[in-house]
Amino acid sequence: MISLFGWVVLAILATYLALFVWGNAMASRAIGRSVWLFGKAKGSDRVAALGFRSSFVVAGFGSMLWLAVPALHKADPLWTEGAFPGLGIIGICVAAVGAMVAVLAQKSMGTSWRVGVPEVDTGALVQAGLFRISRNPTFLGQAMLLAGVALAIPALPTAAAVVIFLTSASLQIRSEEAALARTLGQPYLAYCKDVPRWIGLKMEFPETRLAMGLVLVCVVAFDQITKLMALVWLTQGDVYPVSPSFNLALGFNEGASFGMLSGVMSGRPWAMVALTGGLTLIIGIMALRANNRWERLGLALVVGGSLGNIIDRGRQGMVTDFLDVYWRTWHWPTFNMADVAISLGAVALILAMLRKAPEQENANA
Repeated sequence: MISLFGWVVLAILATYLALFVWGNAMASRAIGRSVWLFGKAKGSDRVAALGFRSSFVVAGFGSMLWLAVPALHKADPLWTEGAFPGLGIIGICVAAVGAMVAVLAQKSMGTSWRVGVPEVDTGALVQAGLFRISRNPTFLGQAMLLAGVALAIPALPTAAAVVIFLTSASLQIRSEEAALARTLGQPYLAYCKDVPRWIGLKMEFPETRLAMGLVLVCVVAFDQITKLMALVWLTQGDVYPVSPSFNLALGFNEGASFGMLSGVMSGRPWAMVALTGGLTLIIGIMALRANNRWERLGLALVVGGSLGNIIDRGRQGMVTDFLDVYWRTWHWPTFNMADVAISLGAVALILAMLRKAPEQENANA
């Protein structure tokens, strides 16, 4: 049988494919012609086109075929009958993040979106958003999506789907790079030097690496020290008044910051570790690629705070909270210094956006 986790990743896969088709239709309508160029593919491009289609078909329908024919899944050494629920949870997280990355990448390209090699039908060069950390974020997201399916439904078809997709993507990427270099010229070649083919941490401002690292280390250290002091000095259930509207009150949270998702994630610490770990990795890469110092500071604070809470989940299965802010009978959810860092990081990112707006207006004037 396919576990609940397997059905969830198949639903994610189906939802992504529906969004992919819808996005292609919107892009075609925006430019007044089809964005699907695989129909004209030849040679290795035709092989890649067939491989892309096959990988998604094998991942989805192969799983259903294995389920319908017991002889197939009984002969499959990878089939586990849901024996590893932790792997299923990680698979869901990887698939969900991959689907989001692929959809956002397609949306970021706008009218430049093409499916296939754009030899004579090229849009403007896209370098913003996810395209600052990867030249092929759509392929990256799709690979993560299929990997998530393989983790949640371990079987020969799902594993083969990942191999087929990566092989096809490698063929297609190299063909697209050659076509884009001929069409877009030097700007594209400069972009290729700055941004990796799949994903990378290359920084445009290497002198900020140490500063960002210090911010991150200080946030994690201060968070863990204050949590240790709370565990040693405070007793769960007791309230320690500090000032009007502020108490110390030891508590534990199985969800995200400020108690969000605590009910959904109750008893699933490693699911939260996988989910928040994946998001933190993406935010960390964005921090290393950020050009604005307020962006770098904000993202570093968010990463530091997230790591502080991830450490708690890995060590004790839940996050230690001890800061209680209230007004009369209303209490904000108990939080910790990691949550404070995440909130300050969000404020810094808002300031970066506000500072960018006037600069863009002056540049357009």
